[in-house]
Amino acid sequence: MDKSAHDDLKLLVSRRWDPRVGMGKNQGRFEWALGVVLVIGFFVAVFTRSSATAWVQIFGIVLSYGTLFVLTLSWAYTRCFVKLRIEKRVNKHDGFLCVWCSYPFTGLGDDGHCPECGAGYRKELCQRLFGLAYRKYTPSPQEFGKRESAAWREAIELREHPELVQPTPPPVIKIVVDAPVFSPSKEQRYEIDQLVLRRTDPRKGVGRMLGSIKYFCLVLAISLFFIMNWGIIPANRLNGPGVFKWMLVYIVPFVGFLICWFIPIGIRKRTYAKARKHNFILCPWCRHGLSHLPEVGICPGCGSKFSRWACEQLYLNAYRGFRPSKDELRERETEGWTEAVRIRDQES
Repeated sequence: MDKSAHDDLKLLVSRRWDPRVGMGKNQGRFEWALGVVLVIGFFVAVFTRSSATAWVQIFGIVLSYGTLFVLTLSWAYTRCFVKLRIEKRVNKHDGFLCVWCSYPFTGLGDDGHCPECGAGYRKELCQRLFGLAYRKYTPSPQEFGKRESAAWREAIELREHPELVQPTPPPVIKIVVDAPVFSPSKEQRYEIDQLVLRRTDPRKGVGRMLGSIKYFCLVLAISLFFIMNWGIIPANRLNGPGVFKWMLVYIVPFVGFLICWFIPIGIRKRTYAKARKHNFILCPWCRHGLSHLPEVGICPGCGSKFSRWACEQLYLNAYRGFRPSKDELRERETEGWTEAVRIRDQES
C-alpha cells in the first residue's frame, strides 16, 4: 500500500472521510478546518472581551457564530439528509452497493467492477462495510476499529487494483416481452400525454409535483397580471402609493415559476454527462446507468423493467444533437414513452 492509499485509509478509519454516508474527502477536511476556525474565534471572543476594542469583539463573535452555523449546516445536511437517502438505498439493495459511489449492484455478479467509478468490488465486502456504517448493534470501539480498518484496507486494494477481481456473470432474469398489442389504460394514456408534452420529464429531473407547481405558478402569474392591469383593480391603485404591494400579487408566483424552472438545470447537466458515458442508455424513470445490463431487465435504481431500445430512444430525443421536425419528435417521444410504460407495467 503506497502513501496515498495509506492516507486514505487513515481518513476512512477516523471517519473524516466516509463515502458510505455521503461525506466526501474535501468535505471532511472542510469541517475540520471550520472546527479550528471556531476554536480560534471562541478564544478571540472570550479572552479579548475586556481589553479589546468593540470591533475586535464583534469580529470574534461573528467569526464564532458564523463558523458554527456553517459547520452545523454542513454536518446536518450530510448526516441527516444524505445519510437517510443512502440508508434507504442500502436497505432496498441489502447493502450490495459500491462503497465509493453508492452505485447499486443489483442485477450484477457477486464480484466485478463498478460501472460508475471502475473500482473492483466483492458482494461480501460491500455488505460488510455498509453493515458497519448502518449497524443495528454496537460493538466495542476496539473491535469496531479493527473491523473498519480491515474492511477499508481490502476495499482500497480492490480500488487500486481492480484486475484482482474476476467478474462473475450476473443472475439470469427472465422477463416476458412478447406481449400482445398494448392498449394503455386511461391513467397510462394520461401519463404518456404528460410525458410527451414535457409537463413531467424524469429524464431532466422534472417530476410530477415540480411540473405541476411550475405550470400552476405560470398560469397564476399571467392571470393575475392581466387581472391587475385590465381587470378588477382600479388603475389609480396601480399608479399611486403602495403600487409595489399590488405588483407582488403576480410577481411572487412568477418567481415561483422561475425557481421551478432553474432547479432541474444542474440535473440536466449531470444527466447529459452520464448519458454520454453510458451511450444514452439510462433508466427513463430514475436516470440510472444501464449500459452494462442486458437488452431487457430490471433497473437496479428504481426496480422498473426496461428495454435498452426504449431507453436509448428517449435519451437521444431529450439530449439530441440533431433537430428533427416537431411532428417527428412528437412521434418518436410517443413511441418511446409508450414502450417504456408498457415494459414498466407489464406482468412478469
